[in-house]
Amino acid sequence: MNDLSDLNNPNLTHDTRLKMGQQLDENGDSRPGVGLNADGLPDIAWCFVETPDEAVTFKDQFGVVFGDFRLKPFYIARYPVTVAQFAAFMADNFANPAWWHGMTERYHNQEVLAQRAAGQNVPRDTVSWYQAVAFSRWMNARCQGMTLAEGFTIGDNAEIRLPLEWEWQWAAQGHDGRAYPWGEWDGRFANTRASRLASSTAVGLYPMGASWCGALDMSGGVWEWCLNEYRSPQTVSYESYLARVLRGGSFADHHDWAVCASRFNDLPNRRLDYFGFRLVCVSGVSEFHHAPDSD
Repeated sequence: MNDLSDLNNPNLTHDTRLKMGQQLDENGDSRPGVGLNADGLPDIAWCFVETPDEAVTFKDQFGVVFGDFRLKPFYIARYPVTVAQFAAFMADNFANPAWWHGMTERYHNQEVLAQRAAGQNVPRDTVSWYQAVAFSRWMNARCQGMTLAEGFTIGDNAEIRLPLEWEWQWAAQGHDGRAYPWGEWDGRFANTRASRLASSTAVGLYPMGASWCGALDMSGGVWEWCLNEYRSPQTVSYESYLARVLRGGSFADHHDWAVCASRFNDLPNRRLDYFGFRLVCVSGVSEFHHAPDSD
């Protein structure tokens, strides 16, 4: 198998990256943040995200302002949630009512559809917003008492959840408002339609495409669910059937959709084969986390 340092070569072809990810999977991908830890829980690799003291004006891909938001420092997962990590959730009381509390009742324990991309180290695709929220609640419950860093103890003064879209965008674009997580467009740095792979790859195979905070795969790969509603970004509602935000573009889309500011949306029950998600850990137990005790 190729040395993983080869991934830093920008001229490595998309097809070669795909095959390297498949070989990693066949050999048991032990990279931090990809699989499970010794307790059988998702081993999330967290990236710290510094934030400004003042409110930030956020614009979409067309330059239209969709809100002014204040951010507090937070952590974002380096990678989208993988197949192996989602499988741990499915095997651990997936039907627990706590994970689905307050959601549209007909979508409680929503059926999990087959994965498009092969392997355990690829992003878990074909996931609905409801399922992504349920996973985040499960993860938050299972990590109670765990300390990520000073000031971030889950269940005490921090929580794990889906990102709000301005958190996601800030982690991607940073202070300098980058067009893409790494800067200007370079087709070698992400898996979009131009790659012609017709599928996502294993996570972390495009290190040149890292965002300023160290998060990977934020451009291309799979669209990532965010917590808030699309038409009313300030609104987080678990009961509503209104469209939720997706960010980051995908392997199926033109690279214009993979800019940091790109806002996409779909209904929360939809499970398309290029929809995935990643987690954030934020300080404070916010108004957005409404799941009851999970015992």
